[in-house]
Amino acid sequence: MRFKLHFKKGSSLLEILIYITLVALLSSLIFPFVLRHYGIISSCAKNTSSFFSLACASDLIGRDICCAPADLKNWKEIKENSFLWLEKDLEVGWCCKKNKFIRSNKRYDRRKGKRIKTSSCAALGIKKVEFIYDIDEKEEEIKMVAWKIYSKGLIENGRQWLKNGKM
Repeated sequence: MRFKLHFKKGSSLLEILIYITLVALLSSLIFPFVLRHYGIISSCAKNTSSFFSLACASDLIGRDICCAPADLKNWKEIKENSFLWLEKDLEVGWCCKKNKFIRSNKRYDRRKGKRIKTSSCAALGIKKVEFIYDIDEKEEEIKMVAWKIYSKGLIENGRQWLKNGKM
């Protein structure tokens, strides 16, 4: 037995309505799922970005403190939320202002005869910064600086011994 298939040009109105109905049904089923998961994924991306920002800021502080002078006389400012030291022609400081973690740098320009200040934002969305100093008052040296950076439910801890400090 042989069947002959007859092909028609075009499609019927009924077929088009069925396709449109199927597409609308699938879209209405998938759309809430996509919306729900988009919110979760975007919040995870923001948290990951905050975490990496904190980790980078912590690494930068560690690098600066590692190169800082241990001699207490070179430190101009030692506070709970900021510090500043002077070494040769360079003045380096860290502080938290207006939810930004800022590194300030002053370099003495001999041609102009004055200090040129530059500052850069190391991290955004920082709520609070705490620095803890281990000071040896007999030798008048700072041995270690530890820090805590608070940001949107995340806390980054770190500590760094100074180049002349002994572990």
